[in-house]
Amino acid sequence: MSKKKQLDLSTFDDQLLDGLDFCRNVYDLFDQIRNGPEGIARIRLRQAKMEKRLVEELIPIARYVQARYRKGRRIKVRWFGGSQLYDAILWSSGLLSNITRFRSVFSSRSQRQFTKTTTSGVGCYKNGAVRSE
Repeated sequence: MSKKKQLDLSTFDDQLLDGLDFCRNVYDLFDQIRNGPEGIARIRLRQAKMEKRLVEELIPIARYVQARYRKGRRIKVRWFGGSQLYDAILWSSGLLSNITRFRSVFSSRSQRQFTKTTTSGVGCYKNGAVRSE
């Protein structure tokens, strides 16, 4: 049985990951911190950059991806740790990726969304339009 590698923000920063791999790594990082010294307090207090980004950005994006990833819709995630207008770019592909509230046409081409996490959830930016989900 091999030992899991130590995860940090560089695991995610500017890395294009399959949505489910992104989610798995986010939850592995959460477990790694929680099981470490003073882990629960570190997560609750969010005093370090890693815990703050994990709780306020990575976990909400992972939950957003989990809610939308399914048969007919594949999602890839590229998260950015720097200071920019968005936290991540999501690429959605497959037949279901184009079915939205606005009744888009069926297509297998990829759609790109810029996401920003806020206290009210994950906001998606498409073609300059912002909507919060």
